[in-house]
Amino acid sequence: MKVSEIKAGQRITVKYSSPITWARKTGNPFLGQEVVKESVVAFTAAGAETYERQMEKQGKELSGKPCWHRPATGQGPCVREHAGNGTVYLAGINHDKVSESRYFVNGAPASPEQVKEIRRWTKPSNEGERGTDFRLWTIEKLANAS
Repeated sequence: MKVSEIKAGQRITVKYSSPITWARKTGNPFLGQEVVKESVVAFTAAGAETYERQMEKQGKELSGKPCWHRPATGQGPCVREHAGNGTVYLAGINHDKVSESRYFVNGAPASPEQVKEIRRWTKPSNEGERGTDFRLWTIEKLANAS
């Protein structure tokens, strides 16, 4: 599926892949290796007006300052871009818990021992329990949108 064809309100499931950012480096056995976290997430694609409505629902005031993201002209109703650097994102409302993440070390699936060690060296995440919120997923890190 092409990102430009995704419509607001459409239910999307994507595989999201991202390199690990290490919380601590001294003594980390994975430094110098490529470690990637892969998750599957389901969400509802969001159009340009959804961000403001979601902020209102949560009782948050918009500051009046320009937002760091804006609609990406000509790329589809649910595509946003970073106002400063042009990075392109798919916008959505996250409704579901993220599936169990998988880890890869240098392209190979991580062993259970490696997963335990990776989690020990990474920042704690509330990713699986975020609840309903407006999210932006970097398009270059998405695969298999359906």
